[in-house]
Amino acid sequence: MNDSKVRTIICGVNVCLYKDERNSSNVFQYFVQPNRINEIQHYKTLFLTANETGKTQEIYSDEMEDLIDIELPGTHTYLPHLKGHPEYLKPIFRISRNRSGVDLVIGIPTIKRLNASYLDDTLGSLFANLSPLDASLCLIIVFIAEPWDMNYLKEMTLDLQLKYPVELSTGLLEIMAPSFKYYPDLDALPLTLNDDKERVKWRTKQNLDYAFLMLHAYRRGQYYIQLEDDIVTRPGYFSIIMQATAKHSKWTLIRCSALGFIGKVLKTSDLPLVVEFLFMFHGNKPCDWLLENLLTTKVCTKDMLPKECQKAVNNISIDIKPPLFQHIGLKSSLKGKIQKLKEKAFKLPVIKRNNVLTVKRNVSGGLNPPAKYITSSIQQFENFSIDAVYTGVSGFWGYTPMYGDTIDIAYEPPLKIHSYKIETGCKEHPLDISPATTSIWVFSDSFNGNSTQVDSFYQLGNFNDKGLAQGLISANFSSIKIFRIHFNENMKTWVWINQISIRAAAT
Repeated sequence: MNDSKVRTIICGVNVCLYKDERNSSNVFQYFVQPNRINEIQHYKTLFLTANETGKTQEIYSDEMEDLIDIELPGTHTYLPHLKGHPEYLKPIFRISRNRSGVDLVIGIPTIKRLNASYLDDTLGSLFANLSPLDASLCLIIVFIAEPWDMNYLKEMTLDLQLKYPVELSTGLLEIMAPSFKYYPDLDALPLTLNDDKERVKWRTKQNLDYAFLMLHAYRRGQYYIQLEDDIVTRPGYFSIIMQATAKHSKWTLIRCSALGFIGKVLKTSDLPLVVEFLFMFHGNKPCDWLLENLLTTKVCTKDMLPKECQKAVNNISIDIKPPLFQHIGLKSSLKGKIQKLKEKAFKLPVIKRNNVLTVKRNVSGGLNPPAKYITSSIQQFENFSIDAVYTGVSGFWGYTPMYGDTIDIAYEPPLKIHSYKIETGCKEHPLDISPATTSIWVFSDSFNGNSTQVDSFYQLGNFNDKGLAQGLISANFSSIKIFRIHFNENMKTWVWINQISIRAAAT
């Protein structure tokens, strides 16, 4: 090649293209394998040139060292500020027993929300629904993704140490935080998808948060599941996931929830690919979109119809139904956003209490008076019926109430009532509360006093903004035939009634 002059040379990941000055119409390429690069001293370049007969010959060139510098792309290719700073990929803070070799690594990024925190509910649910054996095969990493707020990091760490000393000491729970230097300038990101600056900043940081977590999880266990800090789960989630991994062999993704990236299970051997994909397109799309793009890239061809592509994706995916995780957060990690997404098919087991059907004991521990009937125009979910909450078997869980929906409790003979208490929402479903527009009415033959009246129904009051209605019933009422809960607006969530307590007046 001493008498050859290279006019143009372009090198990519594994390919070099060049044009020879003597034959500018020809372009030749050579694939350089990564394990071959280290064997070629001083990055000697291998080219293929074609002679007039179409045959090829190999030529090494020492002179080309000044023209090219072979370098495989890496993290710094997509995040240039990391070049020469591998320490930026290390946590600045970590509490760990270095547990590894587990079956499942659970990654939970958490950030500071204004006047709201759901992490305790999330961890409490995960720990409570994990058997001792399963706990020994699991690692939960809490990733405190607030590197610009060291006071918050210290506060959260201390809180977790005080609340979960056993989980930390056994290695089940681990805490880590990144350096702020890991992130690019989030205020200088190009705007994409017609999103505003704050949303682009938020979803870009989320992509990088997930990637950091995965980087530090992929050597710790066999499988990895991505969660968020505002979810609850149901008993046996660990064993259900492990059964799914064993039942099917040719899978890439297991979906334990239909919401975003929540509850997505990956093989840790696939995490490097996912991390690189997140790095590569960190500012372009949300993480759940990128995950779907990765799947379609793996199995779909350009001539496939959408249905065919989806079928191919489904062939490498497993959907666990009903879902194992429910989103409970109201205040999103995106400032100012209210997040009302819920898993409609999420199941919680019916809570059984001793002898409840015999003594008609309700949640509060008191005794409700016998009712002639209890009806609801709201469709119940599974066994969470309105009579079940009245008798104390479980809560009532109903599909989205609409304007005009009612719940009636009828008494025969009519009953003198002293007081009432209706409590909606619960720890697992804090958003499923009755709005303040929902009112309490009673049907009575007579009332000696002032009260809004509609067809012999008298209004007692309304729920407060926390989903609670309670009060005393005036002695001016004669005996009550029907106690009614009336919904006066179309709700956007389901409703969970945790308690109905009716106290009869002393005779």
